[in-house]
Amino acid sequence: MPALANQSVTNRYDYFSRSERFVLRMPTTTHEFFCSSVVFEIQRQLGIIATGTGEAAEFAKNVSHQGSPRLQFPADEVRDEGEASGGDGEETASSKYDAHEPDAAFSHLDAQWPGIVIEVSFSQKEKELKDLAEDYILGSDGNIRVVIGLNIEYKQSKKATISVWRPQYVEQRDGREDLVSLQTVVDQEFRDDLGTLATDPATGLELQLKDFASEALIENPDTMNHCVFISSSTLYDFVTRAEAKAKLVKERKGKMMQLKPGARKRPRQKTPPEELKSDDKRRLLEEEERVAKRMTRQDEDYIESSSPADE
Repeated sequence: MPALANQSVTNRYDYFSRSERFVLRMPTTTHEFFCSSVVFEIQRQLGIIATGTGEAAEFAKNVSHQGSPRLQFPADEVRDEGEASGGDGEETASSKYDAHEPDAAFSHLDAQWPGIVIEVSFSQKEKELKDLAEDYILGSDGNIRVVIGLNIEYKQSKKATISVWRPQYVEQRDGREDLVSLQTVVDQEFRDDLGTLATDPATGLELQLKDFASEALIENPDTMNHCVFISSSTLYDFVTRAEAKAKLVKERKGKMMQLKPGARKRPRQKTPPEELKSDDKRRLLEEEERVAKRMTRQDEDYIESSSPADE
C-alpha cells in the first residue's frame, strides 16, 4: 500500500518566466494520497518488468520514483507569437529560468531529466496544466517524454479526468522543425459528473517502458514496448479511497491512541525565532499563510461535496 499522506504536506512552487508569474501550491490529503496510490501502482508494474531478463529488465531496474524534485529550466530562445504565426517576430533570449516542482516524477539513473512527470489537481484550470506541460517538455528539450495531468473536480461536479502531453517535432514552411508540446489524451474521464465510474473498461492511463527516460538512453526502442497500464476502474478506486481517507482525517474519526490519563506534554525549549533577513522571505511567508487559509477552505468544500448523499 502507498505511504500515508499526511494532513500537512510540503508546499510546491512554479515559476513561469515568460509571464513572470509565481505560483505557490499546497497539496491536500486527498491530493497526496491519490498521487501516492498512482505512484505505487506504477512502481509495482515496473518491478514486475524488472524481474525478467534482457534490456527491458535492466532498464526497468534503473527507473525509480524521484519524489517531487525541483526542476529548473533555462528560459532560452523562445519565439514570440508573431513568428510562430508566420510574422516577422524576432527571437529573444533570456537568462531567466522556469522552475517547477511536480507532484511526482520517474527518472532513469543515468538521465538528466525525469522521463515522466505527474501533476494532480483539484481546481487547476486547463490552461495552467497546458502551460506546465509545455514548460516541462520544452524546458527539457523533449527529454521529459510524458506529462500526466490528473484532474479531480469537487465543487459543482465530481468528474475526474486524465490528460497526457508528449513532445513532438513539427516541420514549418521554411523547412525548420519546431519542438512542441502535443496533448495526446484530452480530458479522458474515469469518473463522470455524478461520481460514477467511466463506462469504457479499456480506458485508463497507458504508458510504455520507453517513456520513462530520454531517447538518448534507449538503443533499441523495439525492446522497450512493455506496457504500464492503470485502468479507469483502478484510478476510480484510488480517488474514492483518497476522498474517504481525507474525510476520516478531517472528521477525526481515525483510530488513534489517547494521551495517558494525567500525563502532560512537555515540548523542548525553543530558541528565539530567527529574524527574517529579507523582504523576499517575509513576502513568501505571507503568501504561504494566505494559500494555507485558502486551501483549508477549499479542502472543507471538497470534503463536504465528496460526502455520500445518504450520509
